[in-house]
This record gives sequence, structure tokens and C-alpha cells, in this order.
Amino acid sequence: MGRPGIVLSSSFVSSTDEKFQKYIEYLDRDEATRNKAFEKYNIVAYTEFNDYMENPAKSSGLFSATEDYLGEQKADEMKTLFAEAQKKQSTLWQDVFSFDNAFLEEEGLYDSRTGELDERKIQQAVRVAMEDKFQKENLAGQGIWTASIHYNTDNIHVHVASVEMENTKPRVYREIKTFNKGTQRYEGTGKFDWQNKGRVKQKTLDTMKSKFANTLIDRNTSLAKIHEISRTHLLKNTVNLSTDDLYLCQLYKDLLKTLPHDRKDWQYNKKEMSPFRKQVNQITDYYLKEKNPQAFEELVQALDSEEEKRLRIYGGGSSKEETEIPQDDMVQHARNVTETNHYKDNKLQELYERAGNKILRELKMMSQDDRKELFRLADLPKSKRKMDAGAWHPPNPFKKQLFNEKMILRNMKKFERAIVGERDQMMHEHQYEQLQQQIYYSQANNRGR
Repeated sequence: MGRPGIVLSSSFVSSTDEKFQKYIEYLDRDEATRNKAFEKYNIVAYTEFNDYMENPAKSSGLFSATEDYLGEQKADEMKTLFAEAQKKQSTLWQDVFSFDNAFLEEEGLYDSRTGELDERKIQQAVRVAMEDKFQKENLAGQGIWTASIHYNTDNIHVHVASVEMENTKPRVYREIKTFNKGTQRYEGTGKFDWQNKGRVKQKTLDTMKSKFANTLIDRNTSLAKIHEISRTHLLKNTVNLSTDDLYLCQLYKDLLKTLPHDRKDWQYNKKEMSPFRKQVNQITDYYLKEKNPQAFEELVQALDSEEEKRLRIYGGGSSKEETEIPQDDMVQHARNVTETNHYKDNKLQELYERAGNKILRELKMMSQDDRKELFRLADLPKSKRKMDAGAWHPPNPFKKQLFNEKMILRNMKKFERAIVGERDQMMHEHQYEQLQQQIYYSQANNRGR
């Protein structure tokens, strides 16, 4: 695996560190002088990132959370604010977003022939990342930052410096360290002083990089495609029990016979389901790979493409590698292990979990009569299966309600027919009696004559 498309590293110094003062002086210079003074204020130095120590060939000029370019007056205002923060013992943080220039070209953000870079997109990505950092590190509302894009031979990068206007970080008495160019390490100086605890949470750095990358490179289309195939075409439209497939009925029957007695345990990720998960997965396999193989293959291809893209953006990595990096290093690095490691496998596992829970919910809803019918269909001889297939479908509360309403309507009609029949019979009997009486009176009159 080559160099990641984007690298984020971060470091900090206390208000008493000379690097803090150097950065304030940096804000007070023109662009050419700033580039020459780059090494004096840069605090992000590490053996893996020697290119950061080189003075940039050129830079884009300062920008901030609200300004695309800080002119002389705005830069002066920012210098005053940083100086005030230093007096209040604030920490100075520096974050560096570095790029593999080839990656920028692949994404259409940079042209190596003309040297043209889409600075606006990069500025916007920095703003989104810094807003996320300020929220997660409780700096929102009082944190300020300024940044500049630096052009180097093979790795364009963005330096971002930030402070808080009122120091909220605890202070500890510890040894002052400085970067040794010979060893390419931060080493102790033998001097001690009160310094702020300035390390940011690892999760903060990881989400900063994710926000930055997602803003810089629009992933919405590919992620929406994965979601649509997974949730709609496969989960909603495919995972539904129907007796049109008697083999599926057999799989459901076998699972029902082995599930725990307590239906509360019928949840895919519950430990009680561990012995039965393989059977549930077998049903899901059949749904995905036999009932809708085209959509499943499309999902696999989309996941492969997304995983490849993530590896290009974030690089490889593992939790083992993360623990091997000393935790007291002055420079921190975004790792984003969860963004790359087993992305495809994790998404497929998520699909199997959702499908498994849907299958188990179908089984939970079955009444005793429904189960008996399922068992009957599953045990039919092959010669009779086609005749009876499709005679029964899994319970659905709306279908049950409709069925009950139809039964009531049917019974009412029977009742109406019975009443009408009884009424007609009574009318016939009454008419018969009247006719009999008329005959009787007619005969009596004839005898009287």
C-alpha cells in the first residue's frame, strides 16, 4: 500500500514555548517572508513527515473560518487575538493536512502541469474539520484559527494554527521537549516548566480527517447507492417468507424447531442466539444469493469499490500498529482504522444482522395455526408441493385485520340471508292462512244459500 491520499498530524505547545511567539511573528509578515520562516514556527515535526520541515515553495496566503484571504488588516487582527490568547496561557495547536499530489490529481483537485489547485474546496474542508474539532474538544465559541496552504514538490499541505481565548486546559509541571533534527525526534531538554495538557482525543483526530475527506471528495453518491441496494433491493424486497418456495419453508421449519423457548431471546446479536446464528445466516444466504443474486453481486462490487477508495484516502492500518506507536509522542496522527479495515466485511455483516432480525421477527409473529400450516407445507411430498404451494403466507397484522373484516362481512351476509329467508317463509305462511280462511268463508256462504 502506497502513501495515503490524505494524512493528518497534530501537535501543540504551551504559551511559554518560543514556537508560540514565533507564530505570532509569522502572522505579522508578508507571504514570501512567511515561507522563509516556516521552519521557525512549525511544531509538527516527526520522522515520518520530514517533508513538513521543508520551507514551502509558495503558499496561498492566510485564511480563516470566515475569510478566504486575510489581508493586512485582518492578519493584524488575528495577530492581536493570538497574542491575547498567549497572555492568558492558552495552548497553541497546529494541525497539518498533507496530500499525496497524485491523489489530488486523481480526484480532479490538482493539475501538476499548470500547478492549479482547487483551493476553495480545500478551505471548505478545513473549516468543516476545524468546526468538528472545536465541538469535540470544547473549544466552540472561544476557539479561533488561521491556516495557509503550502505548495511543496510532492505533497501539498495545509497548516492550521488554533488557540482558545480563555485557557481551559489543566496545567502540569513537566520537562520541556524540543525537536532534534539529527535523531528526528522530540527529546527532553532537562528543563521543566508548567505546561498545558494539550493532547486531543484520538477519536477527535479521526473524525476530523473523516469530515475533511468527505467534504473534499463527495462520497454521497456511492454511499447512497450502497444504502439503496442493501436496505431496499435486498433487505426490504427480498427477505420475505413466501410458500411459493417450499425449500424456504423447510429452512424456516428447521430453525423454528431449534430456537430457544423464550421468544425474547430471538434477536440476532443476543448471546442466546449464538448456537442458531449459522441457521439464520443460511436462510439469509439463500435469500441474497439465490433469490436476488444480481442485486447482491451489485452490492459486493459497490463495496469493493468503496473499500478501495477508502484505502486510497486513509491508507492501511490496524489496531496493533496503533498500539506500537508511543503514546507520549509530541505529534499525534489520525489513524481511521475503522474507516479502512474490513469495511466490506463489516457492511455485509451489518446486512446479515438486519436480515437475521427480520427473519426472526417473522417467526415471532406466527400463531400456532400459522406454524402448523408452515410445518404441513414443509413436510409435503414433492408430488403435492406444486398443488399446495402459495396457499398460505406468513402473518401480517394488516392482512390479519383485513381477513377478520372479511369474515365479519361474510357472517353478516349469511345472517342477513337467514333473516330474509325466515321473513319470506313467515310471509308465505301468513298468505297461506289467509287463503285458507277465504276458502272456508266461501264454502260457508254457499251452504247458507
